[in-house]
Amino acid sequence: MEGDTLTIEPDSAPAMAFKFHFTPQGALVLRTADGSAMTLTRPGEERRDPLPPPPAPGPLVPDWAKPGYRMTYYMMTGQLAGSVNGWVADEEGEWEDKETKKRYARERVGRSSQGLLQVTIAAIDKQFVVLAEPFYLFADEMRTPVLTSHMDMLGSLETGGDFWMHPQVQARLRESNPWTKDKPPPAGQMVARAAQWTAANQTFDATTITVEGDGYRTFFAFDQASGRMLSLRRLLRQAPDVRDRTGTLPDSVSHATFIEFLGARQLDLPWLAAPPPEWTPRVQSFSYRGQTGMQGEGIVPTPSPVAEEVLVERRGADWLFVRGRSAMQGAVAEGGFTAVSGPGSLPPVGIAPEVLARLKVGQEIDRDPFTGFTMRVGHVDGQVVGLVTEGPLQSFGYYFDRQQGFLVRRVSHSRQPNVPGMVMVNDVQLTAWR
Repeated sequence: MEGDTLTIEPDSAPAMAFKFHFTPQGALVLRTADGSAMTLTRPGEERRDPLPPPPAPGPLVPDWAKPGYRMTYYMMTGQLAGSVNGWVADEEGEWEDKETKKRYARERVGRSSQGLLQVTIAAIDKQFVVLAEPFYLFADEMRTPVLTSHMDMLGSLETGGDFWMHPQVQARLRESNPWTKDKPPPAGQMVARAAQWTAANQTFDATTITVEGDGYRTFFAFDQASGRMLSLRRLLRQAPDVRDRTGTLPDSVSHATFIEFLGARQLDLPWLAAPPPEWTPRVQSFSYRGQTGMQGEGIVPTPSPVAEEVLVERRGADWLFVRGRSAMQGAVAEGGFTAVSGPGSLPPVGIAPEVLARLKVGQEIDRDPFTGFTMRVGHVDGQVVGLVTEGPLQSFGYYFDRQQGFLVRRVSHSRQPNVPGMVMVNDVQLTAWR
């Protein structure tokens, strides 16, 4: 016996080493290397069941990963100029389909878009991190941000939807899968190394990770101190868009995605620490009805009826993941979307009545330094509280029922940058929920 280790050497079996300690009642507890344990008692004492092994460690999550934490990134996506974006019908085209005898020419015009991606932790629990991810497209040469889409998702705690990697996980990866200059890794295997990385006008001690496979290459950079993702660069080659034919074409298209870290901050929201409305655990769906259309000087408004159906697909104690569809009268196809709601949302689909009761007209909820969008309390009466978000070219109104906390109305105004004086207005109201 040495220190807190007891070694037993049977005559006909390998030696076994135990860690041991004594309980306050004087029992001796022996624990093996695999975590199993047994308790030895004095003669005459009641024998106890073996102690269970210690619980498996959970995923490593950065300490800053809390509801309301927001990371802002510059994002550019596109098809690389010079790659084949598609094959179009052309009587003098270079390629002939042997089945149809039609000829096709390559379309080689690169397409791209750029803007701001904001990643906000709407909620986090022991299973998921719930991420709200609005994308703001740069509408002109002045990089005016326009909210155009949402990429909300449920991410794993280990990776945060690719937006973090805990420093300890980085260290293990650098040790187990080191990058070697003269030895390319097997396809699909991550390799990592320490490097200096510059982002947001700062230089970070980073871990850079590369993984390559057949037709793709992905590169990450993570801050070694905080675990935040600093950069993502992804190249992908795949079959091109084929028009007016079926089959396989002898070329491919290259897609690129670049994401670069700009900054991070913790939102201070009035509902952040409050429990959700009491209906959150049981709500199944929301139905909205309203109208949409263009308004402006010199035109007669001709709004079209619009309907939205929103279904709750997954939920946690304080969050919802919903899938919706929107249909406008006369439209050929419906629009689909996913969204998340939680205490870190701006705003969520429901706010506790006691929080709504404390809000005052003119109160500023948040001002974002990257997008220029500001949310404030714009309206309060006996029935509803209205929050208004205003940006360079857009405004959004969110109206909540004061008694139950439901989002009962949404109004948006979007000025058209290429058509002065024209505004697209969308106005829907809650008609049913179950």
